[in-house]
Amino acid sequence: MFKKKKNAGSGSSRKKIAMRRKYNQFLKLVRRTHMYTGLLLLPWVLLFGLSGLFFNHPNWATPTDTVHVAQASVVQQTIGFTPIDSQQLAEQVIAFLNQAGDEKFAMVNGSSRITGRLTINAASEHANHTARVNLVTGKAEIQTTPQDQQEKDEPDFAGQRVTDLTIDTDLISDGAEALFETAGITIDQRPRMRLRPAPELQFQLTDEAGKVWNTTFNLANGQLAGRAAQSPSGLGFRDSLTRLHRLHQYPDAVGARWFWTFLADATALTMVFWGISGALMWWQIKPTRLLGVGAVSVAVVIAWLIIAGTLAELTFGPTSSRRGGGGGGGHGQRAAADGEKATRSGQRGGRPMRLTTEEASDIEARMRRRRANQRSSDRGESDTVED
Repeated sequence: MFKKKKNAGSGSSRKKIAMRRKYNQFLKLVRRTHMYTGLLLLPWVLLFGLSGLFFNHPNWATPTDTVHVAQASVVQQTIGFTPIDSQQLAEQVIAFLNQAGDEKFAMVNGSSRITGRLTINAASEHANHTARVNLVTGKAEIQTTPQDQQEKDEPDFAGQRVTDLTIDTDLISDGAEALFETAGITIDQRPRMRLRPAPELQFQLTDEAGKVWNTTFNLANGQLAGRAAQSPSGLGFRDSLTRLHRLHQYPDAVGARWFWTFLADATALTMVFWGISGALMWWQIKPTRLLGVGAVSVAVVIAWLIIAGTLAELTFGPTSSRRGGGGGGGHGQRAAADGEKATRSGQRGGRPMRLTTEEASDIEARMRRRRANQRSSDRGESDTVED
């Protein structure tokens, strides 16, 4: 009887030892995978890390650029711009709404802020210039980037258009409604093609001298462009990295770009794995568990606050007009200029009332005059702006 218990106990011990051995083998596999994927994907990790820094710091890796800061007083004297008080401007907008309509609105204290900057581009003989005006402080940062002084080697056909061979966008737009109907979709507006960036045909050709040209043919407007196949691309180190970083979605043809996107996917998934495997390896070090739990908890709270706050700023206005995540400063003007997309704030019959093109243009013109007159009054001038 005692012998049976001993055998049962030894069998249970063997199972525990076997499970422990498998668990250790699993941890060893995780550690090895963590290490070797880091080595295999090291170039992509470095590329995405460096290019991410370049996006936030446009002056990095461009040693020939020069930056000049113009004070608010200089900006006001030259272009007539004065810093904007977000609270005061919001109250003026609300006063306009209350005067124009029957419904009355009130300001939510502390909810106003200015986003985006004014960007002014200019060029001289040998350089490109960009002035970025801070709307809150009134200061301007002027950046100068010397142009590439190498003579551009362009083919004779550059800039020519072959419109007879382009895609008939009007015909496609007219028939697109029937295409959507095949999927059971009923649309109430005429479909519009998205041609940014436009699809293009890429091929190589040789001229009479035997020179090879990399040629592009814009399928939307028929414009031809090209550069010598052996000439440098003109992209520097920084621009090359940022353009690679911005590439997204798989192309239809399998080639170098397709494999680049595949490896970008692999890098993204591997980074998720690193987070999980790193936490698993940390958990094996018992003395650091308590401190690690505290650190992870603090990190989660900070991440949640920052992510939630950033998303709240990005989605503050209508999200449909902020595709691409920019400051959104020009989206409203483009929407107003496009009469078919502009809508009034009121409702009629449960549906938004659309502005005509003339109404939208008139509203935009009045807003321009109002802003210009406000700037003039701030400078102590009595003149007004007329169309």
